Amino acid sequence: MTGETTPDLADAPISPPLLLTVPMAARSLSMSESMLFRLLKTGEIASFKIHGLRRIRSEDLDLFIARAAQGETP
Repeated sequence: MTGETTPDLADAPISPPLLLTVPMAARSLSMSESMLFRLLKTGEIASFKIHGLRRIRSEDLDLFIARAAQGETP
């Protein structure tokens, strides 16, 4: 060894996930999964699939929350 140290991942800051599953997103919004699926179906919250798995970007949840706070949701 040359005396180099590798970073200890236990000391690394924990960042929120970039992509959320439906259950994770529903929990984040404090709503049921069925309500979240309605919002996804109407396009109020954007989502996409990766190899058949539905994912929601955390930024899209932030946009939905901002619109809701401004009264821009139905």
